[in-house]
Amino acid sequence: MFGLSDKEARYIKTIEKLGGSNVRLRDLAKEMGVSTPSALEEVRHLMAKGLVFNNHGQIELTSKGKNALETLRRAHIALETIFAKQGLTGEEACGEIHTFDY
Repeated sequence: MFGLSDKEARYIKTIEKLGGSNVRLRDLAKEMGVSTPSALEEVRHLMAKGLVFNNHGQIELTSKGKNALETLRRAHIALETIFAKQGLTGEEACGEIHTFDY
């Protein structure tokens, strides 16, 4: 699914959390707990995959990035449903899914 690493998925989820568009690079770095140059390096990886657009330090999810997030959500929901049918609570299922989400 889009060939996302755990790190890439966390970045696009964080960009969405910060509004999905007009996200300042320094705000993204702060939210991720990394330096601005480290965040810029990851943003460049995401740009190369077509998941984000960087306009002078303003980061925005592309339609491909939004689709990747939706795919992650759907997969998570499907797995959560399967785990719940096996007797796990929603919280337990969610926790288990995060161990292999990406």
